[in-house]
Amino acid sequence: MKKVWMGLGLCVLSVCTGCQNANMNDVVKLLTEQAVDTTGFAARNVELAPFAAVEIDCLADVSFHQTPHGTNSRVRLLAPDELLENIRVSTTSGGVLKIEVDPHFMRTNKDVAVVHVYAPTVNQFVLNGGKCLRLGSVAMQTPVTIELNGVGAVNADALQTPALNVTLDGAGSINLENIDTQRLRAELNGAGNMVLAGKAAKQQITLDGAGYVDTDRLTK
Repeated sequence: MKKVWMGLGLCVLSVCTGCQNANMNDVVKLLTEQAVDTTGFAARNVELAPFAAVEIDCLADVSFHQTPHGTNSRVRLLAPDELLENIRVSTTSGGVLKIEVDPHFMRTNKDVAVVHVYAPTVNQFVLNGGKCLRLGSVAMQTPVTIELNGVGAVNADALQTPALNVTLDGAGSINLENIDTQRLRAELNGAGNMVLAGKAAKQQITLDGAGYVDTDRLTK
């Protein structure tokens, strides 16, 4: 995780040299959300045991696709040949899908994998210093937890769940649209930014640091 954090962090700093601090969050958001050109990438499909959590510990552009109940969980990987051979995908005994790269693999900041995750139900999403996690439209019958640590971005087009817990530690960006929940708990620690839009009957929002939480479009 440390190598991922440093690699993306150095990339951000190189672009932001001479920028005002007020523009830093916009630059981070732009870099992390930028689409990856997969031309020439190799592909690998991995069938997996069921999992209820996803933890990303590498520099990757990850998209989650919610599938109908009863369907098999799987992952599709796209990356340059050498990087693809060093991506580790596994499911722990506790039901956590872990996506990581062999720590001995020497990679450059341009080595970014594209990962598509397919599963019917996931209750926890954790992005550790990666590039981007795209949730699309998600409807869960159980509480959902989203964690972003370091630099990276998490986006959702729609998110329906009885309870939503969101935590951002670092300088990343979280943008959750069309939230539909009874209980929302959001915590931001650091210089990141968080946009929360939609409906939440009960709201608990905590900010500690130089970041900001935008709730202008969040209602009860």
